[in-house]
Amino acid sequence: MGRRGFITLYGINTLIWSANTYLNWQMYASHGRPISDAHLINMFTMPMLALASMGQLWKLLTSPKPERILDPHATIVIEESLVTRVFRALAIGVFIAAGIWGWVHDRSLLPSIGNFPLLGLAFIGIGLYGLAALIFNPRLRLTITPQSLSFSRLRPSVINWEDLSEVQSRKTMLSTTLTLRLRDHREFRPASFLARWRSVDKLRLNAIMFGVDPDVLQRGIEVRRNVFTF
Repeated sequence: MGRRGFITLYGINTLIWSANTYLNWQMYASHGRPISDAHLINMFTMPMLALASMGQLWKLLTSPKPERILDPHATIVIEESLVTRVFRALAIGVFIAAGIWGWVHDRSLLPSIGNFPLLGLAFIGIGLYGLAALIFNPRLRLTITPQSLSFSRLRPSVINWEDLSEVQSRKTMLSTTLTLRLRDHREFRPASFLARWRSVDKLRLNAIMFGVDPDVLQRGIEVRRNVFTF
């Protein structure tokens, strides 16, 4: 599926999850009924899904045009906008709020598990981990120039075209992952604060997470390698 298909998909998802969020909360606000365990998870997952879809839709709508990505002389910066980070932070906040709700009220967040207060603490812990990763990991940014590719989640972040041995694509379901293999991987390490100890021999990019068509991004990388390496 290309960029336009994902724009349609995430647009529909945003409408569906937003409508479900409104209807769920409106139903309980208007009737004044307590939230049952069977419906509690929906009260939190619907706004999380809506926020996640909004963030991805924003990236798709604000990404560079394919013509610029395919221009070998153009410098392209594809980054996670502050708006998208706000959507992610809000979604994580909803996840943490769900854990606090279940813990304080001694309520089950998953109907099939029963009354299990520690599940609320697990939600809080997972949410705080996601929040720490959002705060301390570098902002997601991919820069493509005529001479090199730069990825913010890698140290050093700059990969010259000579250091790139191969570009492969693999389709899984609706997603396409690009794999960039490095000639000498000994100096490259993840920029993540939890994984800086290991070396990186290949870089995997989910192009659609940048809001870019995977085929266009792969062609944009390969055309620069062909023009400025050989």
